[in-house]
Amino acid sequence: MSIPETKSVSETLNTLLEHHELNDFLETVIRFISLASKLKNDILLVQPARVSATEPPEVLPPTIVAFLASTCEMPPADVRHCWDALKGTVWNRPNLLLDQSEGAFAAHGISRGLCMILHCWFVRC
Repeated sequence: MSIPETKSVSETLNTLLEHHELNDFLETVIRFISLASKLKNDILLVQPARVSATEPPEVLPPTIVAFLASTCEMPPADVRHCWDALKGTVWNRPNLLLDQSEGAFAAHGISRGLCMILHCWFVRC
C-alpha cells in the first residue's frame, strides 16, 4: 500500500476553488460548527441525566435540528448527518471558529504597520 502524496496548501486550495459548489459547502459547514457550538447548553438541557456533559450526545433535540436546518439551509436529515460527522469538533473545540483576528493583528500586524481597527491606539502602529 502506498502513501498518497501530500499536497501543498496552495495546491489543495486551487483544487477546492475549481469546484464552486464546494465553496458553498464549506460555508455551510463553518456556519453549522459555529452555530452548533453556541447551542451546547441548549443541547444538554434536554438530554437525559445519564448523558455525559463531556461527550456530545448521539442525537440532537428536534428544536435544535429545526433551527440548524433553517439557518444552514439544509434538510433535517442533512443536519443529522452533519452532527454525526462534526459533533466531536462542535463539542470539544467550541472556540475553533471564534474570531481571533484581534490577537493575530496585535501579535503579528503592528510590527508591519497593519491594524484591524479604524483608529489604532497602539503606540507603534
